[in-house]
Amino acid sequence: MKAIAKQNGGCDVCLRKKSDFNHNHSMKPQMNLLGRFLAIVAIVNFVIATVISGGPGKPQPLTSEQRSANAFFLRFQDMLASENWKGALGMCSDRVQAHATQWRELGEFFHQTIPINDLLAQSFGCWSCGTKAFGLVVNLTPPNEQPIIQWYWAIISTNGGWVVDYPPVNMDDYVISEKKFYKNQQTQAASIRHDLEVQMRNLKVQLTALSDKFVIGSPMLFKIELINFGKESVDYSNFRFYFEPLKVMDASNKDVPYRHQSGQIPNSIKTIEPNSTAVLVEKTDLSERYTFTQPGKYYVQFSGSSLEIGKQVPHTSHNSWLLPKDLLFLPDFLKSTTQLPSNILEIEILTRDGK
Repeated sequence: MKAIAKQNGGCDVCLRKKSDFNHNHSMKPQMNLLGRFLAIVAIVNFVIATVISGGPGKPQPLTSEQRSANAFFLRFQDMLASENWKGALGMCSDRVQAHATQWRELGEFFHQTIPINDLLAQSFGCWSCGTKAFGLVVNLTPPNEQPIIQWYWAIISTNGGWVVDYPPVNMDDYVISEKKFYKNQQTQAASIRHDLEVQMRNLKVQLTALSDKFVIGSPMLFKIELINFGKESVDYSNFRFYFEPLKVMDASNKDVPYRHQSGQIPNSIKTIEPNSTAVLVEKTDLSERYTFTQPGKYYVQFSGSSLEIGKQVPHTSHNSWLLPKDLLFLPDFLKSTTQLPSNILEIEILTRDGK
């Protein structure tokens, strides 16, 4: 028996039909590139700390450059801790030394341009690790406080040695500038997401059955398409469908469990143009993820949980002097917080003898 589209007031796009299908249709906080980057920083620092401490896993030896930079890092901490300001300045880059000449007291200069107490509590761990430069970061924000403010500095190789480099600006001004920067980002993101919610009204996900009949033990094929009826192009990603297949419920509206699978799937962001259709999944087989033992009526739907609708926005940062080039130009993908489920198909699953 062929699949039958469930009707809802004459509409085969049942976006609000069967609340059980749409229990995931909720607001989800989204993490922008900055948030993902900070998460990467935390992970890198954890891994380095684990390696240095001989924690879980097999410790990896530090490179000669890391050992040398680490020793330089400890000497700089000693200079700050002992208030040897002249010695500390001698370990800094030319631009830091040039800026220090504008201050009457070197101690005041360092106290105003470096979070000394936080730096003294820091262990050597680079978020950007190379052979010629090691980028380091100090958290300035207390736990559970937003926005997260971080201060970036670096140990850079020069003339066979190392120097400390950082933007020599007043720390109070730096924190104010960072908060203003993040506030502007939030305002821009809110505006973009508002526009996305408007665009979502012009999008539709169409689920189509490719199999003429559905028999236990045989392929049960479906196709998933995204249709843009609007006048604006929209960016989207559906790579998580590999982990979240079509949703299936039995005649009693109970979820049919599926087999989970793991793997590494690259995230690919694509664009659907106005008045066009994009194929999300050319062919998916229910029998590969579900085990049907009982014939009868079932309901199938693309829940929308794996589909991300958003907009790519070039990422900007005024800390770009420390960021690798591949991060500087990595676009931020701002996502809609609304899921887009498909129409619901009612299918009849038969036994091999056609019953």
